Amino acid sequence: MNDYGHGIGQLEIVRTQNPYSLSIDELAHRQIASNNRRDARGGIAFARKGMAKQKDLARDRIVSLFKTKRWPGGLSILTMPGVGWPFENKLLNAREGNWSQKKRPSQNTHIYSIENDPALFAAAALSIPRGMNAPIVNYPKSERWTARTVGSNAVRRFHNCDLFNLIRHDDRAFDAAWIDLTGPLTPLRMELIREFYETRVAGILALTFLGARTTGETGVEIAECGGTPEWLRRELRGDEQQLFRYRDGASTMVQYVVARSEIEYNYDLGENNQWEAA
Repeated sequence: MNDYGHGIGQLEIVRTQNPYSLSIDELAHRQIASNNRRDARGGIAFARKGMAKQKDLARDRIVSLFKTKRWPGGLSILTMPGVGWPFENKLLNAREGNWSQKKRPSQNTHIYSIENDPALFAAAALSIPRGMNAPIVNYPKSERWTARTVGSNAVRRFHNCDLFNLIRHDDRAFDAAWIDLTGPLTPLRMELIREFYETRVAGILALTFLGARTTGETGVEIAECGGTPEWLRRELRGDEQQLFRYRDGASTMVQYVVARSEIEYNYDLGENNQWEAA
């Protein structure tokens, strides 16, 4: 299959040109236009709204871990943003107050982000969080594992790269990371994530992945451990672990958080929350 990239939302496929031959503006507007053509009538739109609420709860759970009451000092965090940067904007709001009106909006919150798909990277780069009138900075291509890097005064670096290439080739350490995968975990992916957590994450790792039925080597390992929660706790050890499931579109996602200290969720999910404790 010769598809080069995917669009926003339902990930409509771009087929006509190699995305690296387009400018960042052309890529971004192409993806936004394709997204706007999607059918969002009646029940479809209603269903999407319900699923979006659960995804928002997933983000809120992670943001609550880093509010200044619980994490008062500086925070360096690796994220995998959506096109509109909903998590990162919430994080900055929680930690930096009226950050968008400041010349130095992220004094205590140092965000490093990655996106592998070049079209989604281009669209997200145009909406990268930044203070008022601040420019989007293009950094020279120096690292062999990233195709392009931009940044702002609110996001230190935004790399167009694969997560596992970053894990293999970049030695930067973080206080925390949220690895938000759209697919399932495999033993190889888990091995790389475990090494990353043990050597380069000082505090909290959040891991989100597709919770569909697992087969092959992953299924064997999960069965040997007695279930997905047991497998995750064996592979990613910490002083505190939390695991939840939620719906994102037609998929069930698993979100696992492991920390080197006790986790505190500082908000109420309400009576109608869709979370299930594992």
